[in-house]
Amino acid sequence: MIEERRVQIPWFSKYYVLFGLFILSMIMRSVLYVDQDSLHFDGTYSFQIASANLVDYMQYLDKNNNKWHKNQENLANLYVLNNNNKWSFSEVSNNTAIDVHPPLYYWLLHAMMSLFNDGKSSKWIGFALNSVIYLITSLVFFHLSMFLFNSLSSFVIAYSLWSICFASLGSFFMIRMYELQVMFCLLLA
Repeated sequence: MIEERRVQIPWFSKYYVLFGLFILSMIMRSVLYVDQDSLHFDGTYSFQIASANLVDYMQYLDKNNNKWHKNQENLANLYVLNNNNKWSFSEVSNNTAIDVHPPLYYWLLHAMMSLFNDGKSSKWIGFALNSVIYLITSLVFFHLSMFLFNSLSSFVIAYSLWSICFASLGSFFMIRMYELQVMFCLLLA
């Protein structure tokens, strides 16, 4: 009788696979995001709540509501932090009073804007925040997949399908709290 031998993969090798898939996914997302030259008004809404400068933005939305904003120059002065409102989480909390979403994402976006905003607005600040959240989500997805399937090949298939899924890409590209919501849903699973 032939004895079947199962090859044991070292635990740290599994993380190399996860890291490789994450890098491939982020390259794909970066290429797609470079081509995106506009923000949906929801994304500008997130930047505005996080920038603690809400009055000017609400007037802007009245004129341009529910449109894609192609000219970033017009939006540039609407969500730039100055020295008076950097690290002003209380103003961000006050701004969220007009929104139905909890303030955690706006606080995180405000922190990123306070760290990296040098007087210029950039869609890449939202991309960076969603990338960090996506990394944490990928780790949670990895552990959940390994718990459910106990197979690295099953994880590779599931992660590959998830990373190219329209819902996954949509939650990532919207500078909103949807990527954070996915992370919390996976954490609760």
